[in-house]
Amino acid sequence: KECIRHFLGAASRRRGRRISKFVSVIDAGGIGRHHFDRRNVAFFKAFAEVSSANYPDCLERLFVVRAPYLMTALWALLRPLLHPVTAAKVSILGGDYAAALEADGVSLPSGKLP
Repeated sequence: KECIRHFLGAASRRRGRRISKFVSVIDAGGIGRHHFDRRNVAFFKAFAEVSSANYPDCLERLFVVRAPYLMTALWALLRPLLHPVTAAKVSILGGDYAAALEADGVSLPSGKLP
């Protein structure tokens, strides 16, 4: 909770106006099958439940780019566990993610993602 509060407070000071939501882009390139063990899946599930219950209005959108097929399949299993409003904010994208980000109005500084 403190991390989110600090992050949004710092963003608000930099912009000179109140920032209450954020867009997150996660590069999943290089994630393989060995990352999907029971412990990691349990951590993600717990993290998603806590985030969904406590911060549903802070997350504007979450994009996972360069997601391997296994991540897409795992998302299909985990998505029903999340609150529908939270789940709708998440997009799992493959290697051709630039058009999807642009369509949603997300622009990243050059060189931040491959």
